Amino acid sequence: MTIDHGTYMPITYIITAAARAGAEVVIAPDLAHFGTGYTAMTLACGLLVPTGLIPRRPQRS
Repeated sequence: MTIDHGTYMPITYIITAAARAGAEVVIAPDLAHFGTGYTAMTLACGLLVPTGLIPRRPQRS
């Protein structure tokens, strides 16, 4: 799935789409692309940005 500057997809939609697709990582141009939502993204899958990989975090029970 490709999301570019012309795609309307709030962070919650991106997280849901990644989780449903079973994505291992989402590639983003930088953390500013997600704002503070990047922490929620890492509950669904890893996040790859130019500074490196932010791994998926295990969900708390």
